Amino acid sequence: MSGESGKERPLTGEAQEEALALLESSHEAAFGTLEGTTPFLSSVGYLYQRPRPASVGFGAVYLLLSDLARHTRNAKAHSSVSLLIMEKNSDLPVHEKKRVSLQGDLTAVEGPAEFAALKDRYLECFPRAQIFFTLRDFRFYKVLIREIHWIGGFGKAAAWRV
Repeated sequence: MSGESGKERPLTGEAQEEALALLESSHEAAFGTLEGTTPFLSSVGYLYQRPRPASVGFGAVYLLLSDLARHTRNAKAHSSVSLLIMEKNSDLPVHEKKRVSLQGDLTAVEGPAEFAALKDRYLECFPRAQIFFTLRDFRFYKVLIREIHWIGGFGKAAAWRV
């Protein structure tokens, strides 16, 4: 943790840019939901969209999820979710890797134009995912980011809340 009293500092400047760059460069995350009062984790692919204008919040992540999946059922019952994204540098030990934890609320993407644009972007990142678009239980969900917790390596931490 950084800061004089051991508390995290606000996510600004260089730390903020590193956190957002990590969100943009990766497309895989651990996805946390609540199953009743018990945490449940799974793995998901995601797309990140920076906010427009850039001064408003931290944007959103988009997930292609099956409505039959356990994590989706959990999120429909309790929309507050979390994602953990880690840098892919395999030469570093886990405690030295940059990582971002996000908290937000999951909602379904409803508009056909938005769905089509997301589908194109998703297939660019995950070309083998075409099969999911032939199944009726898959749809896009949006997580509007309300909190970011960034770790820039051992001893470097920052957080920001919308």
